[in-house]
Amino acid sequence: MSFRLAFIGAGRMASAMVKGLLARQDVSPQMIACTCGDDPTGPALAKSTGIRYEPQAPLMVASADIVVLACKPQQLDQLDPAVAQAAAGKLILSILAGTSLSRLE
Repeated sequence: MSFRLAFIGAGRMASAMVKGLLARQDVSPQMIACTCGDDPTGPALAKSTGIRYEPQAPLMVASADIVVLACKPQQLDQLDPAVAQAAAGKLILSILAGTSLSRLE
């Protein structure tokens, strides 16, 4: 299955973005997926909005057109290195406060 948008992180900011996109009917729930760290935010966001929760971030990113980095800045180093490989050539949007482009690379 392919996704238009893949959210890495499913906390308050990602939830607000997903809910806003769905409310405006810019995308359908089937076009969005999310993943999260070791917490219940991803499954909770999926349940409340109808989007897909994907526990395997590299698989989700590989199937997406656009990747939104919405985790906490301190969680960036904890991401599976395969996520970077899967994201090669894709549009990446980051809402990570205080994170430079060189660090994102």
